[in-house]
Amino acid sequence: MTRLGLCVSRKGGGAVRRFRVKRLLREAFRAVQRSLPAGRDLVVVARPHDEWPAERYRAALAESAAELDRGLPAQA
Repeated sequence: MTRLGLCVSRKGGGAVRRFRVKRLLREAFRAVQRSLPAGRDLVVVARPHDEWPAERYRAALAESAAELDRGLPAQA
């Protein structure tokens, strides 16, 4: 099972904005979780940015996880 950790600093905006980014990232993770490699823990550090549509978060998360998996050795 792949797990997700989120970090959104105060530089990302007020509490409402930070929480919205976390919600969007959690939803994106739920959407792509089954297609991600099992047994990995992902930590997302959200840097200050203009808010993206939900689909862009999904695509970015899936692409990043796939890129990381290509660079990591296979688990025994």
